[in-house]
Amino acid sequence: MFAQRTKIFVLSLLCICVVVFTKFAGAMPQAGTTAELLAAPPSDYVQNAFTQGAFLVNNSAGSIQLYDGVQNALLTSVGVSTLVSKVNKCGIQELHVQTNVLEYAYVQEGEGTFTLWSSNGSLVLLKEPLAPGDVAIIPAGWPHFFTGSETSDTPLLFISTFTGGNPQVYFLAGAGNLFANIPADIGSSLYNVSASQYTTFFSAEHVVGVVFNETCLSGA
Repeated sequence: MFAQRTKIFVLSLLCICVVVFTKFAGAMPQAGTTAELLAAPPSDYVQNAFTQGAFLVNNSAGSIQLYDGVQNALLTSVGVSTLVSKVNKCGIQELHVQTNVLEYAYVQEGEGTFTLWSSNGSLVLLKEPLAPGDVAIIPAGWPHFFTGSETSDTPLLFISTFTGGNPQVYFLAGAGNLFANIPADIGSSLYNVSASQYTTFFSAEHVVGVVFNETCLSGA
């Protein structure tokens, strides 16, 4: 009887060990899986994207801040990167395109506009107002730009997440750019600037990034 009870006890103990081990093994992160990402410390997930990262552009008209795998290894592990952009009142984040990734631009604060061109620059597909909570979905290879509010002092603040860890983003400036050949009266209506200012956007000497809409400033 004692031997039988001992056998039952040992078998029960083994069963408990198997169950515990199975639960423990299931909780262990598996390489290359979501579990591995979830095992990352909270500090990898909750970070202030507005104070960390390298500024690509930072001036009185606005800023573009890089926040990618250099600052956050977690972003690298899932193959994404992020830009945090601020466009002040009367500011313009100039025409640009990412050639290899899809972009999701989420508006956190402020108001402005979003304009999307066709991939060959021959057609304006849309020009839409932006407000907090809006998301602009931008395909690879489609030029676009953002403008800040012309009436509110609250900057347009949006977060652009790219579906790739190394987005190729190009600002379309320079005299050889196809947009330089668009008549100034047409281009200026899209930016809501003067024809002469639109022309300077694509001069060979122009510095890309975020600039002021001089027409807006003069009326502010």
